[in-house]
Amino acid sequence: MGIHPEQEIDRVTTPKGCTIAGLNQMEHAGFSSAMIRGITVSAEKASRLYSRDDD
Repeated sequence: MGIHPEQEIDRVTTPKGCTIAGLNQMEHAGFSSAMIRGITVSAEKASRLYSRDDD
């Protein structure tokens, strides 16, 4: 799609709205970093599970 996530956030929130306030709070608490770490760990585990030779 080529659209940066920040552009999508701006498209669906208002600067002083409830949603952006919640998103900002989650970001301050490390939400994005936690999501990225969780996805990375899951992908690495899946890669190990599905790359085993079952001969």
